[in-house]
Amino acid sequence: MKRIYTKHGMTGTKIWELWKAIRKRCNGRAKSTQLYRDKGITVCREWDSASTFIEWAESAGYSPGLQIDRIDNRKGYSPENCRFVPPRENANNKDNTILLTHNGKTQSIWRWSLETGIKAHSIHTRIVRGWSHEKALTKSISPKTKTPIINTETKEVFRTIKEAAESLGMKKGTLRSMLVGRSPNKTTMQYQ
Repeated sequence: MKRIYTKHGMTGTKIWELWKAIRKRCNGRAKSTQLYRDKGITVCREWDSASTFIEWAESAGYSPGLQIDRIDNRKGYSPENCRFVPPRENANNKDNTILLTHNGKTQSIWRWSLETGIKAHSIHTRIVRGWSHEKALTKSISPKTKTPIINTETKEVFRTIKEAAESLGMKKGTLRSMLVGRSPNKTTMQYQ
């Protein structure tokens, strides 16, 4: 039987599992570990000790349900760069988070959604369609209005995706995927 020697008495607790997880994320053998290594993300020497990490976590506001978050994603895990936040806040602080600037204020689509009352999906779709940040964040939603599609070469305007797709001899689903960025747009069509 394997013996585990600890001084902190926290082995097997959620906070101890968290300590193990961040160390494994940066030092483990899993493929995902390479993502952290390639970016130079490490765990500070101070947190080599579970006791030290647990002490810091408790003083930094750790509680079950919160997640550890690196404030600056270009830096590693350390007391100066980490905090505990709700899962939604943590998901909002990722390398692939889209940031929009409006009236001198820069924040994520999710935060703008909370502030404007416009669904995050709607804001994201507007940005993918080429709308300016200002228009995407201020234009009211009109459920019966469809965004026209323009052929940038001929300047012909289509009221629906179906009409635009038929003019190209393709399926409307294929054109829709191109227009919203799910696949490369190999046409001269774009949302107006």
